[in-house]
Parts: sequence; C-alpha cells; structure tokens
Amino acid sequence: MLNRLLRFILGYVTFSFQKGFCNDFLNDCFKSGVALRNVRMNGETLFADCTASEYKKLHKIAYSHGGVVKIEKRRGIMLALSKYSSRVGLAVGGLICIILFCLLSGFVWNIEIVGTESLTKSEISNFLEQNGFFEGVFWRSVDKGVLEDLMMASFDEIAWVHINRFGTSARVEIEESTAKPKIINSTGCANLKAKKDGVIVSAVTYEGWQNVAVGESVRAGDILVSGVYESEQTKQNLFAYARGDFIACVEEKVDYTVLRKEKRKAYYRDLTLRSIYFFGLNIPLYVGRLPKQNADISSRTSLVKINAQSVPVGIITYDVCLYNTEEYSLTDSELNEKINSSLEQMLDDEYGADNILSRDISISLESDSARAVGSIKVLENIGEEVIIQKE
Repeated sequence: MLNRLLRFILGYVTFSFQKGFCNDFLNDCFKSGVALRNVRMNGETLFADCTASEYKKLHKIAYSHGGVVKIEKRRGIMLALSKYSSRVGLAVGGLICIILFCLLSGFVWNIEIVGTESLTKSEISNFLEQNGFFEGVFWRSVDKGVLEDLMMASFDEIAWVHINRFGTSARVEIEESTAKPKIINSTGCANLKAKKDGVIVSAVTYEGWQNVAVGESVRAGDILVSGVYESEQTKQNLFAYARGDFIACVEEKVDYTVLRKEKRKAYYRDLTLRSIYFFGLNIPLYVGRLPKQNADISSRTSLVKINAQSVPVGIITYDVCLYNTEEYSLTDSELNEKINSSLEQMLDDEYGADNILSRDISISLESDSARAVGSIKVLENIGEEVIIQKE
C-alpha cells in the first residue's frame, strides 16, 4: 500500500513495446536494473509500467532488439505538475493566495448583533467600534471577556452579553434586563403637597389621608394628601407616606421669542470621493483630506460578498457638499410662520399637545424679532412628596 502511494506521488508511465523481440527486451531490461511492473501482453504488443527516469533508458534497449517503445499514459502528482514547470508565477501566486487566505481568516469579517429590543443595533455597533471591535479587526487583539464586562457596565439595559466566534464572523448575543420597578419609600412619613396653583380635575390617593376633592382650587404648598392622621379612637397620631396622582388645570405663562436673522447654507460644489476599505484600513483614492468644516458629508460602503456574506473589503464612497454660511433676514410672513411653528413645537415638547386645554397668546412682529406673550391652561400632575421630619 505504501509503495503504491509513493509511486502515485512520484509518478510513473505506462509504455508499449512492439516490432521487436519481447523476451530479449525484457531480459535486457532486468539486466540493466530497470524495474518493470504490471507486465502484460496484448497480442504481439508488450505493455508495462516504470518510472519516468527509467523510461529514458528503454529507447536504447528497445532499438537493440529491433523494437520501439511508446508512452501510453502518464500517472502521478509530480508528472501532472511537471506540465506547469514553465509557469512558476502561477505556482507562486497560488501559494501566496493560500497564505493570504490563512492570514485573513484570523480577522473579523462580519459582526451580527442579536437580542436587542430597547437598545438599537447602531448604539451597540458604535460602542463596539469605539472600544476597538469592528469589521476588519484581528481576532487575537480582542479580549472578549473585558469587552463583555464593559458592555454590561455601560448599559443598564443589558443583563448579559456573549461574543461568539463562528469562523470569520462574530455574533454579539444580548439579553436585556427587565425594567426595575420604582422603589417606594413606605417606611418614612411624607405629605403630598401641591407644587402649583390650580383646580383639581382628577384625584387618586394611594397612601395617606386625602384633604382635597375634585373641583377644588388649591395653591402651591397646600396639602393634597396628609401623611399624619389624628385618630380619635386611639388618641394618637397615625403616620403614612402619602402618595397619589392629582391632575389639575394649571395656568402657565408664555413668553417666547425668535430672531428675524438666520444663517443658511449656500452650496457651491459637490464632490464624490472614494477610498479602498481593506480589513479596517481606509486607503484614500483622493489627494488631501476630507473637509471638516463647511461641508455636509455622507458615505456609503460597497463590500465584496462571498457566498452572500459580506467581507470587510470594498469601496467607500463619500458624497461631499461644500457650502458657505450666509446670514439673511426673514420676511414678515416667514417670521410669523417661524414663530408659530417653533412655539407649537416648544409647547408640545414641554407640556404635550393633548394636555393643553386652551391658549391666550398674542404674537407681535418687531424689527429684529417676533415675540409670543400670553398664557395657556394645561393639565399637570401637581402632587409633590415632601418628607415630614419627626421631632
């Protein structure tokens, strides 16, 4: 078995001998030390196997016995490779490709993030990149244990995280924790007081003794729910940590101003720049640097795909829009539209559109600005827990 494997690796030829005396040819071959194998006759033609180096000796022996030899088949790895002996570059190129592939398999080609709900994949991806874990990084340069601990310390939403390696891909598996319940201090003593003036619209008491009812007017500092109750039966005070939701109609003052002068971008040139992305390296195909000021830059990356999976090799295209900043003044109609839209947005952000009951706001346009002055009536939870200090 070992001899057959060795013959296949080194190679051998199957030849034919004809037009001569076969017995004399065979005897002379054995005398000359030529090892023939698998000798057989097919009619008047002799067939046998020998190595390529031994076959070179057969021409003289065959001629001396009135015959000729001819190669019928070549077999073996070395003989197959000998056909490409003049193509050294092809062999070297193949060897370099194998070495390069082995080296690149030690890098992270793709990062998959799974298990996120409240957190976004872009948040996790940006965090990983800031801490040195990105597509194209060398696997051995990443301390997965330290990175996992850092992620759990930086995000309260993460209960546990594992970074698993699958060949050249990394899978970041995240399990998010459930929201922690609000801890209520039920051991102390507190009053629920009104933090603003208003008319009570809705009143719900969870702990303590309610002092006001729906429809009553209260002032800031009034006790809505008391944490102290004088019991007539026990002739002593009872204490509680007052809690509740008291929705009131509250009047809020509004004084909002926007300026007439604004700055805008005047675009004057568009550029398309490209760079080669190769396993974390960014090789520019342009001269100079990307502008950092007075430019809007967006980028898109086209990566090479192997078996429908992206690898960290490709082209990054930057779309650059250069601009100058210029100052201009709004017309009265533009200024009026601006203050109305920005005022609406401000009120919505601060109070919520559904909580605003009515408005009494006047808008005045001046030479350099527009001003909105007035009041609104909104629904607010005006309850504020105030600790009672026991003496």
